[in-house]
Amino acid sequence: VIYCGNNGYPNEPKPLGLYAYNWKTGEAVWEQKPSAFDPNPNLIFDAHSLAYHNQTIIFGSVSFMYGVDANSGAVKWKKEGIIGNSGSPFVFHNGVAYATSGDGLLHGWDLETGELLLNAKCPSEGKSHNGRRIPGFWADIGLHVEPNGKGILIARNYLYAYAFETVR
Repeated sequence: VIYCGNNGYPNEPKPLGLYAYNWKTGEAVWEQKPSAFDPNPNLIFDAHSLAYHNQTIIFGSVSFMYGVDANSGAVKWKKEGIIGNSGSPFVFHNGVAYATSGDGLLHGWDLETGELLLNAKCPSEGKSHNGRRIPGFWADIGLHVEPNGKGILIARNYLYAYAFETVR
């Protein structure tokens, strides 16, 4: 199955929504309109933030994070949390989705419940460097998994890279 979302520009053939297609036949498996996620008819989710892991599709909109059942398209959870256009792609480790967000933080969400398990601020954010204010994390994230299974997240801004242990 292939999963995709459409931000829904007015002249596009497909309206706003989230779609699942059989990759061999091209037939629709399911379709979800934005009203399934939010009563706001102008919901625009961030297509680059759409990710799949362990039967869950996760994506962010301007104000919320969503977990969607990959088999049915049903919303499993909806949580406040900004990914936005500045957000990084997701990385996954032991049932947790990690990403940097438009607000410059490093977040981790439980894939099954949407519970926010990590909300880390960039240690150098707000400090001064050559007369410029240092921003939070940029739209990068990396994951290294040690032979013993321990996960290490790498997030950075334009000056520094930081390592964080995964929450599980």
